[in-house]
Amino acid sequence: MPRQVYKYVKGRGLVPIEELERELYHSVIGDEMPDTVHPIDGKIYNSKSGFRNTTRRNNCVEVGNDLITKQKPKPRPEAVNTHKLNKFLWDTIDKAINERK
Repeated sequence: MPRQVYKYVKGRGLVPIEELERELYHSVIGDEMPDTVHPIDGKIYNSKSGFRNTTRRNNCVEVGNDLITKQKPKPRPEAVNTHKLNKFLWDTIDKAINERK
C-alpha cells in the first residue's frame, strides 16, 4: 500500500494532500463545441468564438432557445397610513384593557 501524506484542514479533519491539490485546479470553460453548421455562411465551426465572430460580423445576434415569457409586475403594496394604524392599535389595546376591568 503506497504511503499517503495528510494535512489537517479545520472543519474537515485530516485530508490527503492529493485531494487538496485536485481542489486547487479550477474549472475552465472551454472554447470547443461539437461541429456546428453556421446558418449564415454554411461553414462548420467547432469553436464558440469563431461561431460568435461570424454571427457578429454579419450584424446578427445569437439567442438562446428558451421560451420568452412576459411576467406581470408585482402589485405594489398600498402605503400604510401610520396615523390610522396607531389609532387602531391604541383603540384595540384600550378596548382589551376595559374588558378586563
